[in-house]
Amino acid sequence: MGFGNVGSWVARLIHERGGKIVAVSEVTGAVKNPNGIDIPALLGHKEKTGSLSSFDGGDIMDADELLVHECDVLIPCALGGVLNRENAGDVKAKFIIEVANHPTDPEADEILSKKGVIILPDIYANAGGVTVSYFE
Repeated sequence: MGFGNVGSWVARLIHERGGKIVAVSEVTGAVKNPNGIDIPALLGHKEKTGSLSSFDGGDIMDADELLVHECDVLIPCALGGVLNRENAGDVKAKFIIEVANHPTDPEADEILSKKGVIILPDIYANAGGVTVSYFE
């Protein structure tokens, strides 16, 4: 979730290492492909058009569905508080890596923990970015 400066790099690095990205979203929309998204092609499309919409390497999806989309690892990269009591019960991911600042609120954290979802907190996952921002 989030295909801007942080999320696009996360997707690029995972893709380069052989990981399969099945869905991405940002403010301009969301794209899914159960066989994996060609991240370099999506980056080129976004650079050319400024949007994820009309990308022919996947299907357009409702961005709100991304957080509960079928996946092994969910990586919120943009907004805080996106995982909450309303949607935490529907999360299908087994792992969450919090790259955004505080994307999981306390109620969602409790629900996800009871479901056995393992969460790598933002304090570990994005501390480097916060440190660099401080020096900038």
